[in-house]
Amino acid sequence: MRRIARIVKILSKLQQERMSSEELAKCFGVSKRTIQRDIKILCQAGVPLKRDKDGKYTFNKNMIKDSDLSFDESELSFILGLKDLLSKMGKPFSAAARNVLNLVNNDNLESIIFIGMNQSIQINDKINKIFNKIIHAIYFKNLINITYTKTNADQTYIVEPYKLAWFEGFWYLIAKDLSSKIIKKYAVDKIKNVKLLKKYFTKIPEDLDELLKNSANIWFSSKKDITVRILVDEECAPYFERKILFPTQKIEQVDEDGQIVVSFQVGCYEEIIHFLKSWLPYIKILEPEDLKEEIVEQMKEWIEWQEEQEK
Repeated sequence: MRRIARIVKILSKLQQERMSSEELAKCFGVSKRTIQRDIKILCQAGVPLKRDKDGKYTFNKNMIKDSDLSFDESELSFILGLKDLLSKMGKPFSAAARNVLNLVNNDNLESIIFIGMNQSIQINDKINKIFNKIIHAIYFKNLINITYTKTNADQTYIVEPYKLAWFEGFWYLIAKDLSSKIIKKYAVDKIKNVKLLKKYFTKIPEDLDELLKNSANIWFSSKKDITVRILVDEECAPYFERKILFPTQKIEQVDEDGQIVVSFQVGCYEEIIHFLKSWLPYIKILEPEDLKEEIVEQMKEWIEWQEEQEK
């Protein structure tokens, strides 16, 4: 991680000024040999660096300007995937992604293709420090003591930090609470303090990545024993047929009139209830009956609240 950050900073430096490997080494507090290896990696990756007679490196903008914009399918997919991934992670990541990718395509791709994203929480200096401590703890498997704001009150937890996860514009720490022995999620912007403890855990649960992969949002459960079935009308059925809109989605039946029956496996209603509500009135909940009743009750409350506001 440190090497990647340094290489990106080297690129930024060389876009602004000519610098020798000795000057870069002094700037980053590493050896000349380390800088030379970093530059070699950049050159092998196709970044247009040139070395002057006096031994100073600079970014050769002419090589990018005069080159053809040509990608095969796999290269284009990689660039779009990288832009998509990093753009989701908030402004610091988005800016870094744009700077690095522009070295490859001179921003021409940006003028051709638009990728829409949900914006994430703003990562200020305080959150950035918390991020760094959490990343350190995850990497070295440190137990941490966190101060967490919950229902307007601060609580402390000692946890095993496993992952940082991004869901619907928010960053979460996925960690095991040692008091309850349960894997929980903690919104990073609600963590007020992180203290590294001189105690360590041995490993991350083997099924954690699979658990997160099969989760549509931060409501996750390893035991997905609830089957939800819905009827989707013909107008919206193509959306479900073209794309997996929910991780455990399965099309069970296609009717002659264009309607389809779709099923989902979830661990709790909270995991899917907002997703279902976003497709009203184009779906009908077939089962479970109590889930249907809960959504109907929520909609009645919303209608009553709406009518009160209009009085």
